[in-house]
Amino acid sequence: MKLHEIINPRKNKYGYNILLHDYMYQTKEEIQDWCKRVFPNKSLHINHQLEIEPAEDDLDFGLFGGRSKDEEATIDVKGQKVLPVQFAFAINFDLGNLELNSFVGCPIIVHRDFECDEVTVTSLEGMPTGVFGNRLKLAFRNSTLQNLEGFPTIGENTNVTLVNRGTPNSSHSKILSLKGIDKNITDLSIGCCFSNIKDLLVYCPNLLNLCLYSKPDHSSNPGFLNLMKMKKLKGVDGAFSSSHSSGPKTDFERACDIFNKHLEGERDIIDCQEELITSGLKNYAKL
Repeated sequence: MKLHEIINPRKNKYGYNILLHDYMYQTKEEIQDWCKRVFPNKSLHINHQLEIEPAEDDLDFGLFGGRSKDEEATIDVKGQKVLPVQFAFAINFDLGNLELNSFVGCPIIVHRDFECDEVTVTSLEGMPTGVFGNRLKLAFRNSTLQNLEGFPTIGENTNVTLVNRGTPNSSHSKILSLKGIDKNITDLSIGCCFSNIKDLLVYCPNLLNLCLYSKPDHSSNPGFLNLMKMKKLKGVDGAFSSSHSSGPKTDFERACDIFNKHLEGERDIIDCQEELITSGLKNYAKL
């Protein structure tokens, strides 16, 4: 989004803010009443475009929503839980456990961290155009995303986490493609049954650190070992299994250990392949 699009009023031909959907509150009084119910202890400002902004003395939209406030914070539109207001910007924005079926209404810009722990969506429509803090976390429930179109521009140190609500490697949510993700991403932790090595190579050329909660599909082409072609990559973590238990390491974790050892060394892909094979991990040695 260009600077003048943020500063100048965004109006359609009828004079209304084009970001306000028909189902959203259209008067300052309605929005003020919503703010008092959902943020009773916060000082908020409603600008002339009927967007909510943080007041100068209270810049964060911290944890809000949650089970007890779902009915107050959201409205039902054709069976979908949505925000009835539009936020302009925030320093930090945390949706907590607020159950949502759309990101529409979220801030246009988040200067630091953006987090949500329970969304059921089919697209990233309504996501901020930019998130520039250390953390961007989305936890999905019963969601299938064909791609990540609508993903925000992120800061150079933003750690991105895309996982399932609850157990990170459970299968109730799926991300099928990384198309649309910011190519400047350097730190990615991803679950949601994602194991597409090709997409990592194509859409994440600047990746430094990768955490996979789902082991790569052995039938996929290219295979796991091709991640060594990512010139900036420093390490891969197979965090989905025994890392949270006292049990033996899984084959995937063992493969990651061998991969990382060669990644830190001469990055010889053939030597790494041979060690994977001799260690009984031939499924991870495919090129």
